[in-house]
Amino acid sequence: MLVEFTANKLAIVAIIIPNILGKLPTILIGISAIATIIIQILDSVVEQKKNHAKASYKFWENNSSKIKFLVVFISNISILVRSIQVIFSSSF
Repeated sequence: MLVEFTANKLAIVAIIIPNILGKLPTILIGISAIATIIIQILDSVVEQKKNHAKASYKFWENNSSKIKFLVVFISNISILVRSIQVIFSSSF
């Protein structure tokens, strides 16, 4: 019984291992192809992000003084309006 079990086990191992080893190069080539596709997709996404970041940086570089002026101007106007509200609300 023990000898028969071992013989069956060895027969199964002798059949399965060559099949797996025979398919191993194909499996590795498939994994390599999938990895290459993923890398190309990620590379294009990263390139798009870089281009977007460059465009965004150039926008801020070219318009930062205008934006700062606008923010300060609006802030000063809001302070002035608030001051006028306080003056008129306390005088009446």
